[in-house]
Amino acid sequence: MYSPGWFFFNVEAREADGWELSRNNRFTHSEAHIRTEAARCGLDVLAVESCVPRREHSAPVAGFAVALCKPA
Repeated sequence: MYSPGWFFFNVEAREADGWELSRNNRFTHSEAHIRTEAARCGLDVLAVESCVPRREHSAPVAGFAVALCKPA
């Protein structure tokens, strides 16, 4: 990623710390894990907001919309 650079994405949320491959073969991530890994990669966290990235069997799936940046 070039400096300055921005990275926007969404993920499914996980209540417990860390990440997990769920029973329906989708990765879930905790907010703490997102923040820890962003810092480890030298990225600043601009925002981590709760969202609904998709629905499964008409039910909302909890997630996070994430904005990271690589400082100049």
